[in-house]
Amino acid sequence: MEFEEIIRFAQSLDDSKESVDRLYALLLAHFKLQKPEERNFQKNGVLITFDGHSGAGKDTQITLLREHMQKNPDYSRYNLFEFVQKRNDPFRNVVKSLWQHPEIKSTTDCSLLFLTAGRRYFVYHDLLPSLEDRQTAVILNRSHLSHVAYHASNVNQLHELITLSDFDPAPDLAFVLECDVNLAYSRVVERSPQKAGRIYANEKPDYIERVKRNFRGLATLVDGLIFIDTSREPKLIAQQINQKVDNYFEERKWKQ
Repeated sequence: MEFEEIIRFAQSLDDSKESVDRLYALLLAHFKLQKPEERNFQKNGVLITFDGHSGAGKDTQITLLREHMQKNPDYSRYNLFEFVQKRNDPFRNVVKSLWQHPEIKSTTDCSLLFLTAGRRYFVYHDLLPSLEDRQTAVILNRSHLSHVAYHASNVNQLHELITLSDFDPAPDLAFVLECDVNLAYSRVVERSPQKAGRIYANEKPDYIERVKRNFRGLATLVDGLIFIDTSREPKLIAQQINQKVDNYFEERKWKQ
């Protein structure tokens, strides 16, 4: 079965957990992958997530936090991992094919189903097993909330879409980075030469504003989101994030 056939199948589905199940089974069979065990994993490690709209500075702040933790002896006993779903998603080339071939797109946006199926594999194959070790700390570039914020056309869809990824583990620290839309877009333009000058639709100002609004809407559905204004100089923002992370680990140490 070619990618186009898989995409056409996905386009016939609705945004439901049953549809994710059907697409996931098809993708596993197509790529000849064994389904990861979906048992009740014990989450003993620490999960730190970074979400936000395009141009919010996630990669920069993740790098600065990782460097801070690697240099700080208080974290020497932890195995530090940095995960990005797209690097560990075995189905990513199907989504890439969908985005690169507009002629096979339809009025039905099935990319969320593919991303959720890929996330299900990533969570059970990589993320949850690593978090069983109490001495593990994971920095995750984008949680499932990013999929929801980017695909919901408005805040009224958030509750429905968030249920698709109910297998995602709850983070211990959930950072959502945001800044002025014009500043965010200027950052997107500045880094566009790294992508041969391409600026995708979800990186343009109107879309950034929509995603930003959706993340604020998610704060009414998900407890504990930590919004960080990234308008300032990156190292000043990093100090704020580092302090919150240091405080969390200090409290955790006393609870052990």
